[in-house]
Amino acid sequence: MKRVLVVDDEPICLEASCALLSLHRYEVRAAESGERALDIASDFSPDILVVDRMLGGSLDGIEVAETLLKDNSQLAVLVVTGYASEDLACWVEKGCRVMCLTKPVAPDLLIEAVRTLATSEN
Repeated sequence: MKRVLVVDDEPICLEASCALLSLHRYEVRAAESGERALDIASDFSPDILVVDRMLGGSLDGIEVAETLLKDNSQLAVLVVTGYASEDLACWVEKGCRVMCLTKPVAPDLLIEAVRTLATSEN
């Protein structure tokens, strides 16, 4: 079973994403901030990170992903954002196990992206 860490500072988005992924038989953990995500990841060791680009707190989604990738180069990353930008596009191009979706994300698109990342090889 693939482990997915979902990070979003919007409680409704966080809860909905986690519930959907759990229904599709992923082992899911939730974090409401970048700092909390790093704490959870240290014990949980996710295979896939689903992270909101813009998070409240001192870390944004890209910083969370980059920090986790330092410890786990096999980590697949799905960045979810309402604010697509050129720097995000450049970052996404860095790896084949990195994808980006624009908010609001339809449930079927979220599941399709996570499945793609779960089955992709680095």
